[in-house]
Parts: sequence; C-alpha cells; structure tokens
Amino acid sequence: MKAQTYGHEWINHDQTYLRFYLTANSLYRIDQETLDAAVTASGFSLASIDPRNFQLFYMGEEQYIHVEGESDGVFDATDFIEFYGQRNDGVFDAQLYNNPDDQVHQYSSLFTDTAAYYLT
Repeated sequence: MKAQTYGHEWINHDQTYLRFYLTANSLYRIDQETLDAAVTASGFSLASIDPRNFQLFYMGEEQYIHVEGESDGVFDATDFIEFYGQRNDGVFDAQLYNNPDDQVHQYSSLFTDTAAYYLT
C-alpha cells in the first residue's frame, strides 16, 4: 500500500511565500510599491531579491508571470509583475456529490469565490 499525496508537495519550505487574494478573472499587476510593502512586512528587503527568480503558484501549479524590468536583477520603481489570475470556481465542489452531474454550477463555488495565489 502506498501513501496518498496530500496536495502541498509544491511547497518548498526553504522559501518564503507571499499570499495574494483574487476574486475576479482578470489580468493583474503587482507594482514595486505593493510588492515592497508585502516583502517588508515579511521581514525581508525587496532589494535583496532577484526578480528573475520569482515564481507564482495557484492550486499547487506554477503560473506564467511576466516580470517587467527583471533583466538587471533588481526590482526597481518602474518594474512590475503581470499575470492572469482566476477566481475560485466550483471545480473541487464536484467531489461533494455522489453524482458530479448533480452539481448546480461548476463555475461557482459553494464556499468562496476568493482564490489564493502564492508568490515566492
């Protein structure tokens, strides 16, 4: 018998993750001021982080991001991170039904529309 995976295997416990909440399907931009405030609140300095190493995760999968100005290895005042984010949908709610076809709406969660994205 093998142990089942829990679903958090994507987490590298040697890294710090910043959590961002999204409630709409949209293109998102994280500017230098917003990122600096979040990094500082976590006890780090944005100046010590190489933007070429940024990774974004949603539901345990790495997401594509565009980091403007990353080529110099410094996240400057005019730099930003852009990505397409999606709100939480009802994809996991289907597991609550004996017959998944009984789910009222697969694009709307019974619990929350807020999705958590993790930047490291």
